[in-house]
Amino acid sequence: SLLKSPLASMSGESRAICSGCGLEANKGARFQACGRCVEEQLPSKHLFCSKACLKLHWPTHKKWHEEQKAIEAKIGVHVSQSLASKSRAAADLNMRLVSRVDPDVDAHLMAKAWQKETSNDWRGAAKLYRKMIANDPNNWKAYDALARVLDRCNDPVGACTNYLLSVEHMVPMRGKDWARIMSCAIELLLNETCKSVRRPSWWSREPLLPITLQIIEEQGCTGNVLTPLQNRARVLCCCEGSPEGSPTAAEYKEAATLYEQAAKEATHSAEVALDLRTSASLCLEHACRKESELKYENQLDAIVMNKLAALSISELKEVITDTGQSWRGCTDINDLRSLACAAFKDKLKERIRAEAR
Repeated sequence: SLLKSPLASMSGESRAICSGCGLEANKGARFQACGRCVEEQLPSKHLFCSKACLKLHWPTHKKWHEEQKAIEAKIGVHVSQSLASKSRAAADLNMRLVSRVDPDVDAHLMAKAWQKETSNDWRGAAKLYRKMIANDPNNWKAYDALARVLDRCNDPVGACTNYLLSVEHMVPMRGKDWARIMSCAIELLLNETCKSVRRPSWWSREPLLPITLQIIEEQGCTGNVLTPLQNRARVLCCCEGSPEGSPTAAEYKEAATLYEQAAKEATHSAEVALDLRTSASLCLEHACRKESELKYENQLDAIVMNKLAALSISELKEVITDTGQSWRGCTDINDLRSLACAAFKDKLKERIRAEAR
């Protein structure tokens, strides 16, 4: 738990970057190392700008520690071993795993980049990932890794661009990796800081709704659904940054449900959970308003049809002629009434609204 991982003071170098928020330390600033990194004597300790920042990002960092434990179990390395041998063994394992999983990946560059990341050398890691892309422009994993590093360096535009390139070069376009990368890309595209990023062909309401639903289904079994839930909710209710549209009452209600689910997932921050529940309440208000408007429109439709039903054939013909349309070809009064309704529906509604006022 976080309480078992107290922060240990560590002098921050001028180029040190917070592993949580990506903040770069000024010269002479003091960042703090994760207590568990210190206790386990890791060769590269993750630094954080504050205890609050570590607490906020602890779920992600805790998962990283679990991954390191898995590496130790695979290669038989224990914490008591020397740091030098531990670092070399972990790097060798990483190189072997990468080579076995995807033979097209430059294992040597990937291992070096991984070492840079564990040392919080984000610029060095980015340089190596760019070299991998230069060697193989179709390597979606390199684009994904570069995007992740750029996001840590507080470069959302660069991160978003590379997430999109990763998806573009990924075949097939499905699975957990696809869902994770797409979720990151959509989250950044919805952000005002990424307005300058060129929108992909699927960035419109019609294709984006099924895409966001598929992402939630793909990531549901992993438990990491907070961001996908928020993304779909924002697209459904056409929040700022999302494609334009006219949400229905049902879509507002679905968005409210998604915000409530996201609030339950936001166990890391009570403030975030409160904001999500507030968004859910606003969506329900919009849904009620939409239902009221629809009910009112249906009532107006009924009034219009009743008014037209009271008109004779000659009166209906006169109404149609006044609009510049021809009633010739209409065989009975029902055809005339339908044509008159289509022509004068909006006009009659405005007149009825004016009379009501």
